[in-house]
Amino acid sequence: MTSGEAWYPDWLRFRNGPLAIIRQPPDVVQISHQVDDKEDTRVLGLSKISLQLARCPKFPEGNPRDRYEIVAPLDETGRLDTEAWHAQRDHCRVKRLAPDGATRHGRLLHRAGGAGGANWVFDYDDRSDADDEGGFRLDGHVIAPGEYVSIKGVDGELRTYAIVAVRAA
Repeated sequence: MTSGEAWYPDWLRFRNGPLAIIRQPPDVVQISHQVDDKEDTRVLGLSKISLQLARCPKFPEGNPRDRYEIVAPLDETGRLDTEAWHAQRDHCRVKRLAPDGATRHGRLLHRAGGAGGANWVFDYDDRSDADDEGGFRLDGHVIAPGEYVSIKGVDGELRTYAIVAVRAA
């Protein structure tokens, strides 16, 4: 980095060279690659997205104990960024905080199928798809506080969640 260049914690930098992940203080991850002999200098970051169960007949005020914490890249319009996800997929995680106090950790995946040819899935066990939860058309939603998304749980029920916070991961 040059002396006048700012640090971007938990952000990715694209530079010339073969694909390589380089750890740099303070907590900067640098990914380098070359695209048609041109330097790509986009800086991409991961966001931590907090969801909580929205109002529904069973919970007229919502349920703050039914939550998700998702770490994912967002594009400049606030939508999930598929290209950035490909470069950072190992860092894209999901934490499920169930109303009964159980916590599950998984990965955010972008899989073939669904509307538009692909869908976003929360995968908690690599060996089975039975425990996967799917977002309903998450690629089309703006991810911002006050917005809503729908997630199909392991029980097959589609529930609506309010986006309560989006911040740098």
